[in-house]
Amino acid sequence: MEDNEYSGDVEMAQRRMKRDEEAKDAVEKLTRFVNNFSVNEDAFVDALMREHRTLQQSTFGLFLRCCKRWSELNENQYDARNEYTVQKSREIMKVVDGFTRCPMI
Repeated sequence: MEDNEYSGDVEMAQRRMKRDEEAKDAVEKLTRFVNNFSVNEDAFVDALMREHRTLQQSTFGLFLRCCKRWSELNENQYDARNEYTVQKSREIMKVVDGFTRCPMI
């Protein structure tokens, strides 16, 4: 393997690690936001509705990916605390025929 190929692989791995860390940080921030009995869900929704429409589309695709993963959980992977999420995700996946990709225009 040539040096430039190796350095390209290292750079790609570093970018992937950075994106993975950003995803983990975003999840932690979102879960901290919702882990509050007085969470203002409307404020979150209103803020998201003010985002660029392409970003809204991407966010919806992300939500669909979450639904797909929840819909695939086995009975031993969820309990009463998230059973509703799993069941509704299964219904959503039926409606969208399992698709999680949103068109980008």
